[in-house]
Amino acid sequence: MGARPVISRRQLIKGLGGLGAGAALSACSVSTSSGGSSPKPASVAFDLSETGATLPAGATTVRWLNGGPGPKTYFFADFIAAYRKKHPNVAVQYDELPNNKIAEVLPIQLRGGDVADVFLVVDVPISELVAGGRLAALDDVIPNFAEWKKSFPFGTLTPGVQVFGGKTYAITPSSDRRSTLLLHNAEYLQKAGYDPAAKPFTWDEFRAAAKKVTQQGEGKYFGLILPQVFQGVVVNLAQLAGVRLADNGIDWRTGEFNYHADGMVALVELLLAIKADGSLFPGFASLKDEQARARMAQGAAGMILSGPWNFPVWKEQNPAFKYGVSRLPGPGGGHVAYSVGGSNQFAVYANAGAGQKAIAGDMLYQLGTESGQLAWNRLTGAADPAWSAQAMKDILASDALDAPNRAALKIFDETVRLAPSPLVRNPDNEHVELVLTPPKPNLGQVVQGVLTGQLTDVRKALRDLSDRSEKALDAAIAKAKSQGADVSRDDWKFPNWDPAQDYAEADYRKPA
Repeated sequence: MGARPVISRRQLIKGLGGLGAGAALSACSVSTSSGGSSPKPASVAFDLSETGATLPAGATTVRWLNGGPGPKTYFFADFIAAYRKKHPNVAVQYDELPNNKIAEVLPIQLRGGDVADVFLVVDVPISELVAGGRLAALDDVIPNFAEWKKSFPFGTLTPGVQVFGGKTYAITPSSDRRSTLLLHNAEYLQKAGYDPAAKPFTWDEFRAAAKKVTQQGEGKYFGLILPQVFQGVVVNLAQLAGVRLADNGIDWRTGEFNYHADGMVALVELLLAIKADGSLFPGFASLKDEQARARMAQGAAGMILSGPWNFPVWKEQNPAFKYGVSRLPGPGGGHVAYSVGGSNQFAVYANAGAGQKAIAGDMLYQLGTESGQLAWNRLTGAADPAWSAQAMKDILASDALDAPNRAALKIFDETVRLAPSPLVRNPDNEHVELVLTPPKPNLGQVVQGVLTGQLTDVRKALRDLSDRSEKALDAAIAKAKSQGADVSRDDWKFPNWDPAQDYAEADYRKPA
């Protein structure tokens, strides 16, 4: 029997969601208890594909650095165990660090030449690593690459994100098709007479529910708790209300920043009204995400605007906490825009040994198969949805996921759509993004400033943010052009953008 895979102690963490019985879903949401089962999902039997790779015959160790802890931890535990069973001569030294730590240590490791053979790229431009000769072209590492790559949907492997000079330098097993959700304390909301899992809130109902929950709490708990950084929350709320803007604030139809739209102003005024009602948890502006999540599960608030990454933590740390999952409050009809390129970018070190590259290519190949995608969906759930439409269909048709993850994935399927990208239209725009300095304060900081009284004129503050963003983008385009990039502001305009539809490859060829 071969040696067990080498797993870092950082992999053995708490806080991952358990397997629960499938639940009947309403059109948008589900109410569920987080208790009742182990936090670790049941193991998955991997059907590893024969890739035709020429693998080393002798004992070989591959080093793999991933971000974590999180749901990916269990995927890689099962995946590595299956791979080791098939290839007992291969040892995998698997290590995890929080994403922000990878962003700190990876550049240092690369400069010193002491880096994992396969690693997650976080907050370091892949283009810079390619230019520095740090990454291997996966076309030469993953077996039958050209044929294998065909299974990836449009927008997953993208010029200017993972593809440079016609070569691919990183691959992703997951899509970025996800959004913020309304998560609520089932007991508090039921006592107040509300169930957003059965009928998603309008803005007026959201405010009224927050106020009533606060009143019934009598100072022991409040209607709403917000995390410290909530730019994404505000953008998603606005998008679902029909405001036309992307995560970066641009209305893709006009190519202009739209932070000051009437709908955004109304949204910020709604949050101000909720605060004036006394419904916001005190000290919200200084709460970190993990603190807000913990206080929510401890009963400090009736609602939180956050995401599915909370589910596994609550199941482990607060197994008795009963909560509901629904789409964000709003008038309905809007859609959240997500960006091309996917998430969880894995790359191979250019100077890895030949044997290590062969094994890395063989392992990465598995992440792009239907079997690998189905296992990914099963073990990571809504926190990191797989990009395979078939895998998504199969997982939702089964009872393999617990109710919160099933509800979240259904909401994402109904409300989240692929946005256009200047990088797809013109890969030279990577040079714009490299020199772009986003203005400070950003949207999240502006809204916080309004809620804390530092800014008093909502419309003026949002208009100023749009103006500053316009100047920053114009300056970045001018600088990129001065450095030889063939770019223009027209690259950032997509008049045929319909937020209710995925912006497909053919849409880039349609006339304006």
